[in-house]
Amino acid sequence: MVECIAALHHNKTKTSYHIHLIFSERKLLDEPVIKTATRSMFYDEKGKRVRTKKEILDENGNIRKKCKVIKKGEIYEKMLFTIKDKRFKQESFLEEVKQNFTAFINTFVFDEKKKLAVFDKHSPYLTTKKIGKNNPREEQIKTDNWARTEWNRTVDRTLVEGISREEVLQVKREEITEKVQESVHKWGNRPWFFFSIVTHAVDVLSALIGKIREQF
Repeated sequence: MVECIAALHHNKTKTSYHIHLIFSERKLLDEPVIKTATRSMFYDEKGKRVRTKKEILDENGNIRKKCKVIKKGEIYEKMLFTIKDKRFKQESFLEEVKQNFTAFINTFVFDEKKKLAVFDKHSPYLTTKKIGKNNPREEQIKTDNWARTEWNRTVDRTLVEGISREEVLQVKREEITEKVQESVHKWGNRPWFFFSIVTHAVDVLSALIGKIREQF
């Protein structure tokens, strides 16, 4: 169990209920761990511990400004939390939480058509991104969402034409996933490249549809 706080939000029309969940990556200890100095401890201006008092004295024998002395018996560290749990940084944890919360929410939804589902990141489709209030990247996200929607529509057409899901996934991997990774590695994070990558992938799928139709 970790310390957490949650806030339930919705928009003006109450059609978008969502929760902001903030939690600690560290567990609160039942009792704080307090460490006291067994002998005097000396720190220089940079906060680095040095061995002797002499190392923090000026030419007049006075302790230099910003240097610190912790006397024997004084508290030098108080731990209230454990170390960070690395599990919270793993994709598997995020996926587990999504699945668990979705299942929990659906216990209160009796209409099967209205039940929530976690987006399958291994599907041939692309998710669209939410545009937050006063987002400086609003126009860029709108442009990207248009490309994502075009890709999803083309995926639907491709599957209807009889092209296998595996073939579509291969195009997605080669033309989107790998090219985005290559772009980031080569040019850094340049979001505007995403649009051209996805629109090219749409053209590749459309060409597949054209080849299928030529066979009939």
